[in-house]
Amino acid sequence: MSATGAASPCALAGRCGGCPWILQPLAVQRAAKIAALHAAFVDQGLDGAPLAGLRLREAGAWGLRDRVDASLRAGPTRLGFWDIDHHDILDVEACPLQAPGLAAAWAALRADPPPLAKAGLRLRCAPDGAWGLWIDAANADIGALLDEGAWLRRAARRFVIELGQRRKSLIVPGDAAARPRLGPPSLRPWSDAALPGADPAVVPLWGPVGAFSQPGAAANTALLQAVFALAQRSGARRWLELGAGNGNLSSALLRLGAVVTAVEPDPLAAAGLDRLAADPAWGGRLRRAPGSLDRLVRDRDALFADQDAVLADPPRSGLGELPAALLAGPGPGWLLAVACGGPAVFAADLAPLLHAGWALVAVDGVDLFPHSPHAEWLALLQRPGLG
Repeated sequence: MSATGAASPCALAGRCGGCPWILQPLAVQRAAKIAALHAAFVDQGLDGAPLAGLRLREAGAWGLRDRVDASLRAGPTRLGFWDIDHHDILDVEACPLQAPGLAAAWAALRADPPPLAKAGLRLRCAPDGAWGLWIDAANADIGALLDEGAWLRRAARRFVIELGQRRKSLIVPGDAAARPRLGPPSLRPWSDAALPGADPAVVPLWGPVGAFSQPGAAANTALLQAVFALAQRSGARRWLELGAGNGNLSSALLRLGAVVTAVEPDPLAAAGLDRLAADPAWGGRLRRAPGSLDRLVRDRDALFADQDAVLADPPRSGLGELPAALLAGPGPGWLLAVACGGPAVFAADLAPLLHAGWALVAVDGVDLFPHSPHAEWLALLQRPGLG
């Protein structure tokens, strides 16, 4: 049975590790996610009362996705996802969580997959309908694919292709006898930051095909709404943003009229951020600063100077040195933490600040990945003595 109580539309329900909870009703899934967050708070000795009445923001029953990460294996060819036991790759003919544009790209790729023994793939459908494919494989296999040439020539008629860990762009010469080659990474708006009711309502986000983005448009809008509401509640106007990526969450702060100092160590993501900063609509209110989560204690005075608040969207490993840096002395009065590393990491990150007297003003959550244990958690904290 599916989340709606009807027969599941997925032939691999109960086997595919991409959606291990697909046979549970959505209400049960969301209650379990909130219960896990409450348990994580209790484990850290935190008061679970602020979580009373918490409801996850929704991205629709199926959370339709415009981007997917998949695996390719040969012998026989399988294009899909790990099974629940993580023993093998399941061959996935179609996935009900794919938006129509992504589903069409998936079908095209399945009809003519790359001739590789093993690869990781990121497939996406841009807001303008373009299809992007990033192939992450061993250097020798990428070299062989370039030597063979025929598949890349066919695929390049339908996909914008990137190859390898450095996300090099594919260049296909006009001479049919010439070998395809790799060029520098290329940026285009593969996703956008849509926030209905804001001005502007849609902000293009630039990056390579292989760049990180939220899984789908509806999920990202729900996340932006949560960030916008919490940032607005703080009233802060000068923000330090850590882990800014290509500017997705930055766009929410800019729409509030904030001045944003963004830190993003990945050069390709930072290049996309620079495209956002150059938009005259923001009046120069977005600038970049060097730094990273693992050097915050050393760099705290320079980064925290004149900042009212910090927005942190770290990787799954958590906030790193940020709690210690905030506790080391005066600094921003607000923290808006966004966490994708699970409730245990989220609670452990917040615990040092809350035990030191910071106030938990609000908690929010987004069900970015229905039918899985994962959710995106957000918390707004206030420094003691600020109010």
